[in-house]
This record gives sequence, C-alpha cells and structure tokens, in this order.
Amino acid sequence: MDRVTTAAVRRNAAAFLARLDQVHPAMLPLVAPLLLVVLGAAAIAVAAVLAAALVVASSAVVMILVRRAIHAAATYQPRAVTP
Repeated sequence: MDRVTTAAVRRNAAAFLARLDQVHPAMLPLVAPLLLVVLGAAAIAVAAVLAAALVVASSAVVMILVRRAIHAAATYQPRAVTP
C-alpha cells in the first residue's frame, strides 16, 4: 500500500473510533460487529493488494527467465560428437 492509502485508512479508523464514544451504550452490541466487518474488509483489501503485488513480481521473474532461455536457445551452437 502506498502512503496515501495508508493515511486514508488511518484517518477513517480514527474518525470511526472518535465517534464511538457518542454511541448509546445499548447500541454497542450492534456497533461491535460493524467494527469487525470494517476491519475484516480492510484486512481483505490489504491481502488483495499484496497478492496483486506478488503476481506482478512473479510474472516479472518469469519474463526474465523466459528471455534468458530464448537467448540461450538462440546462441546455442551444437557441436558434433566424434567417437
């Protein structure tokens, strides 16, 4: 995640927690699951971003290996084996 996204997540979490003390105590059983859902969604989003970064990095590695294999095949010079 970049700095802007991290800052936005922190701002939103701080705003949510700052208003949590304004909630009527009878509503807390309803707010707690909401907080868990929000945090779970944030964790899933972070995992998705990390998975996308892993896919990009692995595809870059595959491209490099393929380029090396193509270069090796193009410069291969078979030698005759004499008994």
